[in-house]
Amino acid sequence: MTAPAIIQNSFDPKIATSVDPWAANGLADEYREAYPDDFAIATRVNGPVPKMFVAGKADLPDMVSAGFDPAALMRVPWRMRHYVAAEPVASTAHALIEKNASDPEANAHHEGLNLAYSRIKEWASVPADQLTEAESAALFERIYAPVRAEEARRGDRLAAYQSGQPRYL
Repeated sequence: MTAPAIIQNSFDPKIATSVDPWAANGLADEYREAYPDDFAIATRVNGPVPKMFVAGKADLPDMVSAGFDPAALMRVPWRMRHYVAAEPVASTAHALIEKNASDPEANAHHEGLNLAYSRIKEWASVPADQLTEAESAALFERIYAPVRAEEARRGDRLAAYQSGQPRYL
């Protein structure tokens, strides 16, 4: 395993996550890092997280367009693997591997990566009736605590104004 890199999270761009860019399933690692409770719930309800290739069943494709060994894809960050796997010209694919092998932020948009993202989002969607009471309470608190905090700040400002002693909170 290589040292983790701080990268923008694929599931929430406002979050920076620390993941291994060369991990077999870095997309799942990103989700686990950003939403550990949701990840644990989805694992309990839906089983193992989908993998990156072969409709979520494998870490690497069975074959690549250029004909080289798919294991070579592990030399590039996971955000590049679908793109490199789809490259039909072997020399171009090898150049992409060479160019991006040491860049933890290497990224290339590809429909296969979009599908992997969608599979994880779908896997992570757990119906409310599948949540335990504790999970429901924690989810409610995570969603509504920021709203209640803002309402409290607004109430403090209103009370200060009404008392004739306005202040900035």
